[in-house]
Amino acid sequence: MTFRSTPVCLFANFFFFKTISVFLKQLVLVAVK
Repeated sequence: MTFRSTPVCLFANFFFFKTISVFLKQLVLVAVK
């Protein structure tokens, strides 16, 4: 069952990756201070 190729899963992966990247960016900014 190719559940990974569904648009919903792709959107979820994209949203998750965006959230992680933003979180890491904030973490770096806090660490630099």
